[in-house]
Amino acid sequence: KKRHQTDLSAYAADIVECVQDAQDESGDTNIVVPTADKFASPETKFADLDTDLSGGLSLPEITTAITTHKTDAFNDMDTNNSNDVTVEE
Repeated sequence: KKRHQTDLSAYAADIVECVQDAQDESGDTNIVVPTADKFASPETKFADLDTDLSGGLSLPEITTAITTHKTDAFNDMDTNNSNDVTVEE
């Protein structure tokens, strides 16, 4: 199944700034401010995953990307850096 993804890379800085402003104004630390790379074009995201520059994605490349993504997500949730995530976090 082919997924359509809108390229928001041209608006990335504005989106990040807007979310940061919302977090700053509200004081709500639960608002997660994204990084601009979250809005990269599908072609850029693919190229970033294709570490061996083969023009395709191998299982090790996909596995590394998934592991990195899940580790980053866990670290974002683990706000006190205890290597455990609690309900309060």
